[in-house]
Amino acid sequence: SVVVNHTKDDGKTVVKFDSCIIAAGSQSSKMSFIPHEDPRIWDSTNALEVKEVPKKMLIMGGGIIGLEMGTVYQKLGSEVDVVIRGPQVMTGTDKDIVKVYTKANEER
Repeated sequence: SVVVNHTKDDGKTVVKFDSCIIAAGSQSSKMSFIPHEDPRIWDSTNALEVKEVPKKMLIMGGGIIGLEMGTVYQKLGSEVDVVIRGPQVMTGTDKDIVKVYTKANEER
């Protein structure tokens, strides 16, 4: 488990996962509340180098790379959850593409 400290209300949330991919842009963002030294936390480069598929995975970020990694790991058998901070995935991407992706993934 990782304890995530929220600065807005000083509350804490415990997030449980086997592995986590940080996918907050084409180059991983170093979010201050994430313990990046934890070997279970990967960026997209690390995600391509793993030897074993985790049972559960959390994708932090709704960008194209993170969603792509989530899709790959889901197809390999991981239970994948995606957390985004905005109202939609793939911010800045053509809305028609976002609609197609969202419709195709409603069941997941």
